[in-house]
Amino acid sequence: LTNARKWCQTAIEIDDRGNFELLLGRILLELGEIEPAEIALQKAKDAKMLDSQVNTYLAECAFRMHDYASVKSYLSSLYATEGSKLAQLREYWLNAK
Repeated sequence: LTNARKWCQTAIEIDDRGNFELLLGRILLELGEIEPAEIALQKAKDAKMLDSQVNTYLAECAFRMHDYASVKSYLSSLYATEGSKLAQLREYWLNAK
């Protein structure tokens, strides 16, 4: 993952695209670097990546930072097929007090 992060950062330096920021955010999230991951994911969103592509990872960042209101907000914006794991997770958070 460390090498993947370096390659992704190099790609961003050459051509700053949303999909590279999304990949970097996912890598950083796996490395446990939550705040940098959130920054990269927000950049991906700012670069017009779809909510469906980014918000699950932003929700995970928010969860790890104990920002449960943001988890609920990110998950509420996602469409989930009835019965899917995402639908179950989304329903739990939307009904949580």
